[in-house]
Amino acid sequence: MPIANCILSSSVAQSGDHPSDLIAKWRHHSGVDTSEMTVTVVRAEQQMGKEYKAICTLHLPSVWSPKSVDLLQVGLAKAISEQFELKVADVIVMTSIIQSGHVVEGGEVVSW
Repeated sequence: MPIANCILSSSVAQSGDHPSDLIAKWRHHSGVDTSEMTVTVVRAEQQMGKEYKAICTLHLPSVWSPKSVDLLQVGLAKAISEQFELKVADVIVMTSIIQSGHVVEGGEVVSW
């Protein structure tokens, strides 16, 4: 259940790559299976204050080891930067660890 939501600055150019390539790039950079990965990418209308070209939130279940969390976070930042031709320094990833029972999918509480 790695789920990422990324907001791109309106100044970021459209990617010439196919959208599904982003998941493959995330897998490549993280070394993690893609079967449960989800990425949503939207564009910001406006961004005030310190500018980031991409602001991503990553939601992970608490079953991931600290090393795997690091790989997924860094892999997402690299995949976003590669997909949209950004410097990795222009991408911020903020990670939330989700505890068992704090997810509802298909109308059912999910536990792990």
